[in-house]
Amino acid sequence: MLKAKCIDDGGALNLEIGDEYFVTPSDDGYYLYCYRFPNSKNAYFGVYPSRLFKLLEAAPVIEKGKWYTGELVNSENYKLEYKQYFLRLNQKTHVYFYSGIDKSGFQGCFPLEWFKDIREEAESDMTGQEVQENVHETEESEPITPVIVQETGQFEQMSLF
Repeated sequence: MLKAKCIDDGGALNLEIGDEYFVTPSDDGYYLYCYRFPNSKNAYFGVYPSRLFKLLEAAPVIEKGKWYTGELVNSENYKLEYKQYFLRLNQKTHVYFYSGIDKSGFQGCFPLEWFKDIREEAESDMTGQEVQENVHETEESEPITPVIVQETGQFEQMSLF
């Protein structure tokens, strides 16, 4: 998928001059299929002549389950540093981002377009430490035997004071 800037709306109501869209060319290259987001078929909104657009760059394709790095360039009203973060796809348009090499410092979930220079993290760059779930190990001790409780039908009144 490519990124393109609209240079002429051609009379179309869906296009805004100066806005950026994600596009894929048709087989003959004369038309472009336009999308509002890069990874969503639901973001499709029309087919327009390619002369209405100026190609900018290829949009990053992010897959679930893989780690990426990207630089935060927009954080709206959030007070975060504009630096390199580790990214993981949440939805088709948003990513979870983490700070720290071990990817443990969860920072939040932002739109994909708030990051630039998104690259897949190479295997050699990875430290081998994935985000781990909290696992409690039990010590080797006596086997636990189930306790059978018999109900007698009698209850004891408890006093709170």
